[in-house]
Amino acid sequence: LVGELHPDLVLMDINMGGMSGIDATRAIVGSHPEAMVVLLSTYDLADLPPEARTSGAAAYVPKDDFGVRAIRRLWESRGDADFRQPV
Repeated sequence: LVGELHPDLVLMDINMGGMSGIDATRAIVGSHPEAMVVLLSTYDLADLPPEARTSGAAAYVPKDDFGVRAIRRLWESRGDADFRQPV
C-alpha cells in the first residue's frame, strides 16, 4: 500500500501475521525512504528485538504511550527521532 498511497507516516506493529513488522519496515524504508516508519508494540524499550533498531524505523513507541501527542512529537522531530529517547 505504501507504493500506492505514498504516505508520509507509517505506523507499524512489530508483531503481525505473515511478515513481521520489522521485515515490512525494512522493505518500506528500502523502497520508499521518504516515508517515516514508526514501530509500535507492547515491548519495553530494553526488550525490543535487536533487529528493530536496524530496521530503518525512525522510532519506537510503546502502545501504552501511543496517542496524538506521541505522533505530534515524532512528526516534529522527524529526522532526529532516536530509539534511545522516549517519545
